[in-house]
Amino acid sequence: MSSHTDPRQNDRQKALSLIERIPQENLPTAVQLLELLVELPEQGAVEEEGKLADIIQRQLPEAEQIRLNDLRDRSA
Repeated sequence: MSSHTDPRQNDRQKALSLIERIPQENLPTAVQLLELLVELPEQGAVEEEGKLADIIQRQLPEAEQIRLNDLRDRSA
């Protein structure tokens, strides 16, 4: 018998483990991210990347938001 493990199952277990470690105050943001990921089409995911970046950025302290914007401006 092979002990081959399905990589998708490993990823699912890892995701569940990470979800269990999310602090209570961050759960609403985690739910938003997961909902976006579930709705992402397999093709065209780039369009949704901006939405994910916006959600992530809103969780950053203001100084980090400014720094991130500066870095984006430099690379544009």
